[in-house]
Amino acid sequence: MIVIFLFFIPLSLFSFSFEPISSNYSPSGPRANQLFRIVNTEKGKIAVRVSVTTREIDSEGNETNVPVPELFMVYPSRMVLEAGESRSVRVKWNGDPDPPRELAFRIIAEQIPVEFEPNERTDGAGIRLTYRYMGNIYILPHGAAPEVVLTSHELRGNNLVLNMENKGSRHTLLENLAVYFNSLKGERILSLAAPELPGVEGENLLAGDERRFVVTLSREAAALLAAETWEVEFDFDPVF
Repeated sequence: MIVIFLFFIPLSLFSFSFEPISSNYSPSGPRANQLFRIVNTEKGKIAVRVSVTTREIDSEGNETNVPVPELFMVYPSRMVLEAGESRSVRVKWNGDPDPPRELAFRIIAEQIPVEFEPNERTDGAGIRLTYRYMGNIYILPHGAAPEVVLTSHELRGNNLVLNMENKGSRHTLLENLAVYFNSLKGERILSLAAPELPGVEGENLLAGDERRFVVTLSREAAALLAAETWEVEFDFDPVF
């Protein structure tokens, strides 16, 4: 889940909840048509907009989102909620009923900065905080599974560069990742556990994605690897 905070001036603080924040869809059948729920958790009236975008991640981890109204039916896509009111939003997949691999999208619920009571504005520099939820929708074909491989590795000074690819048909999180360095004789030179792999541990590898990770090693670890010829192994707990 990603929650992005946007600031506007002035008025009071409003907020809402949105769930589920992640959902697996079937490409066809009943599970291709699902409900999400929005609840206004504050004391004021708010306006909310719901949309779906693509989710593409490049090798450096930068995400691109493009609206795809032709692939999803969202109803209602805009709404006004009174204090404490809840509303269901229906989101239906209208795309390929038989994709070759899992398709990843973002579902976005964002508060629209609307001034409902202009005559009740407070004096001074107030702050209005609005919320933007970015959740996940995965179109999951039957039997899809991840297959993560290490395509290349390189030591550059104190930096270890790992290029990984998910050749499978389903995304996975790299939870509890561990990387092992073995000599050509099969002897263990060095092991890196999850806390020593920031920026790699827990990362989401979408189906078909290639990612380039750079890990800064301690001076001692880098010197140890620089003095040997080694091969790399890794393992992790797949989480979907």
